[in-house]
Amino acid sequence: MSAKEDKGSQGKRLKVYFREYCDYTGIHGFKYIGESRTVAERIWWIMWLLVSMILCGMMVYQIFDRYINYPVLITFSMKESRLQQIPFPAVTICPRAKFSLSRFNATAVQDKMLENNHTFQEMEELAYASSVCAFGLWQSVNYTRERFYRFLNESRPYIFKYCQYLDQEPECRDYFTPILTEEGVCYSFNILDKADMFRDNVEFILPNYHSATPMKHWDVEKGYTAFEIDAYPRRALRVGQKNALSVMMKTKKEDVEYECANYQSGYRINVHFPSVYPDVNENFFTVPLGQSVTGLIIPEMIRTSEGVKQFHPKTRDCYFQSERPLQFFKVYSQTNCLMECKANFTLRLCGCVGFHMPKAEGTPICLMEKHTCMEDVEEDTFFAVNNDYSVIEDKTRYSNFSQCDCLPMCTDITYKLELSQNPITYTPRFPGEMYMDGDRWYQTHFSVLTLYFKANHMETRERNELYSLPDVIANFGGLLGLFTGFSILSTVEIIYFLSLRIWGNVKLFSNWSGPRREIRNETNDSKNSREVTYSDICHMC
Repeated sequence: MSAKEDKGSQGKRLKVYFREYCDYTGIHGFKYIGESRTVAERIWWIMWLLVSMILCGMMVYQIFDRYINYPVLITFSMKESRLQQIPFPAVTICPRAKFSLSRFNATAVQDKMLENNHTFQEMEELAYASSVCAFGLWQSVNYTRERFYRFLNESRPYIFKYCQYLDQEPECRDYFTPILTEEGVCYSFNILDKADMFRDNVEFILPNYHSATPMKHWDVEKGYTAFEIDAYPRRALRVGQKNALSVMMKTKKEDVEYECANYQSGYRINVHFPSVYPDVNENFFTVPLGQSVTGLIIPEMIRTSEGVKQFHPKTRDCYFQSERPLQFFKVYSQTNCLMECKANFTLRLCGCVGFHMPKAEGTPICLMEKHTCMEDVEEDTFFAVNNDYSVIEDKTRYSNFSQCDCLPMCTDITYKLELSQNPITYTPRFPGEMYMDGDRWYQTHFSVLTLYFKANHMETRERNELYSLPDVIANFGGLLGLFTGFSILSTVEIIYFLSLRIWGNVKLFSNWSGPRREIRNETNDSKNSREVTYSDICHMC
């Protein structure tokens, strides 16, 4: 047999073997392609088979694209969370009157400096005060960190008249601890103790600051681990004004310093998660002097399912507590991370940090000229608006970046507020009412803040997998089955026809394509392909 005849014989065998596969396969359309029909019919079925495969491929690509690039979906939880499962928010109060006039009178000291009639101590204290207030007149002095912090502590006003929580009236000193923020000395309720929030390498020059009840029966991600009411942070137990946190604050009229407060008055309030160090300048509302402000707390929780943990943090857009350890904070949060990043960035550019920033022992603080450098850095830098707020970029004189990598927490609670405000219209009618526990009514501004929860349940959202691996397989198989009839057994069938069946044909018929009779039938079909007879139709059936 010549090579040409052998090649033609192999081609006929391949054609017979393909027709046999088309007769047996479950994939739609192949049966009609393998039949001995007209060319037009075969082209019809080949065209529709290609169209189905193209449409199927496009939809399968969309599913895989979502699985790879958008695997996490934030949805509402199937059930609401009870109020008792979350803590009462931490409440940080920052008075706009930052100094007690009886201890430090900034206006009088500036007048003395203009007349060159000031003492060295007054000049030194005015320089210290300029780190908190925007005073334009001060002179640089030699300082120590200890003297600066002692000045802040001694000159701060005491702002509390009375406090009420869960229908009890405790001492405000027992519930509010002084802390340092960019606003100066503020007071926080229900915030974590410094031993639970900061690492041991953080320096605290004022030991009594940021001192609260030690954390008890509570975890940032798991929530409360026991049913005890005396857990800390304090639980959110009940709703309604009777179970509110109510604080009456006082400011002596002589202590109001409009220049220091940028011609503002009252108190800045920041409501935040207990493990978050407050950034009062970025997120606050104001309680004006002589006003009563009521806030209805509406908590919102976001959780992350166990199935999402397998994804990279950048993919799920959040960090678990164990995934992102911080240098100064024990507890991770986006706010804590950004504050730490700003502190490191300021230290690198100015050689010092803000007095309110977390710092290692012996780190210089930015006072006087250095405070101006820190303000310049704050004005000339910005967080590049990536999805993760991961870069601080200086857009002027410094051509470098600082990697922050500050994603949100995977388990987080935010507290929204509905605020209402009314003036305090009380007017004393008798001489005995001119005083309120030692404070003259006409010489003091009183303000009231009341916060309580609106509902017993809260809205909960969850990060879940958009498609798990079984979902992807099911969608992939469903589309293949819908458009082509393809299945797992179809794959097994293809492997069978390419391997085991060929081996079986060789064993049974000494020919890889099957019985030789089928090849002869194929030859006859080729000869009679121009004229289809009744006997051909019967043979095909």
